[in-house]
Amino acid sequence: MNYEDLVLRQLRISEEFLRDYDATIRDRLLGAAVELTRGREGLAHPGRGGERDTSFIHSDLLGINRALHLANSVLLLGTSPENLRTTLFELSREATFAKLDPTTVLTAAVLYHLLHRLRQSLAAGDPSVDQKLRSIQQRFDQLHWMIEERGMRALEMFPTP
Repeated sequence: MNYEDLVLRQLRISEEFLRDYDATIRDRLLGAAVELTRGREGLAHPGRGGERDTSFIHSDLLGINRALHLANSVLLLGTSPENLRTTLFELSREATFAKLDPTTVLTAAVLYHLLHRLRQSLAAGDPSVDQKLRSIQQRFDQLHWMIEERGMRALEMFPTP
């Protein structure tokens, strides 16, 4: 089972639903990317007197939170309670995901799917938009998508090159 199996087949989040919310998904992900970029740039450069400006940490966290909030919104609005309940139960029984929170696994899979789907649809578009979306993926890669490397491998959520 990979991330697409979870999102499209088990949760049954439809392509029609995703198309209906394409603009909102794009805008929310780009907003998250702006915050993440601001946070990462600030963390990389010391402030005055060699001290780091900790306000950039808030920006990084805000970007992460915005991306997760979007994924959870799509998850809750795009599937039925029964599909969600069944998928969570099946995940909790999978040895691969032992000791991982099944809701976090689903949230990560949905976010990864949204990013890949949007990047593919914008492939011939603006390279700066693609770079912003890649920045989200790279940040979550650093966090192992909150599901550890074993979860990433199991769901075929490969790090961004």
